[in-house]
Parts: sequence; C-alpha cells; structure tokens
Amino acid sequence: MTLGSIKKSLDVGTNYIARLLKTRMLKGADEKAEEIADCLMHDYANDGGCIEIDEARQIGLVAEMLPDDQVDALWKLRKLIKEKAKIEKQQKSKEMQELLKSLPPELLQQIPDLMKHNGMGDDNKAAPMNPIPAKEEAL
Repeated sequence: MTLGSIKKSLDVGTNYIARLLKTRMLKGADEKAEEIADCLMHDYANDGGCIEIDEARQIGLVAEMLPDDQVDALWKLRKLIKEKAKIEKQQKSKEMQELLKSLPPELLQQIPDLMKHNGMGDDNKAAPMNPIPAKEEAL
C-alpha cells in the first residue's frame, strides 16, 4: 500500500463519517460535522477502543446515557443474538455432517489432497481426515 493510497483511505473514511453526521446527528451543522469526522479519523487511529460519553461530548458528538431498563434490554438482545448465531452454527455443522455421510468414502479420502492442491492445507503435509463411514457401515 502506498502513502497516497493510505491518505486516500483516510479521506474516504473522513468524508463518510462527515456525511453520516451531516444527515443524522448534526443535521444542519456541516462545518462541525466535518471537524468531528476529521478528529475521529486522525485522533482516534485505533478503532479497538471505546470513547466514553464525556469524551464523546467533548469532541462534539451528541451523546446521552441510556436508562438502566434500556441497557438491560440491549444486553438481553445481544445475548439472544449470540445464542441464535451459536444455534445456527450448530445446525450448519449438523447439516454438513449429514451431507458428508452421504458422500462415497473414496471421495472423502481425496479431500486432503484437494485441500493441499488448493492451498488450504499445510504445504508439508495434509491434515489427516477421518472418513465418515458409509451409510451401510454406520448402521
């Protein structure tokens, strides 16, 4: 990545934030929105942190604390969303296992070589596969 492309990425991000602020939180305050967008893009290079409410207000963002009942509702919603994702992952895993059971064993034995050939396995050795027994063997 070149210095020019890095600067371009920062400019694109700054413009995007400014556009969001101008059309929502800071509608009608375009100059302030641009200043805040520039501050967020250049003074907060690490997006892994959290901007506390007092700091958000100091930057110029409109921020307020949620009432406790809304915070509780959001945490419950977050927990439900995580649980839903876990259930969906388990269901997909079960579906994949069922699909693999229906495949011929000779095809299953070729998977490590196919993965290695396509760059998905270790270059030195393919991970051993435990072939799933054919339907008649499983009974």
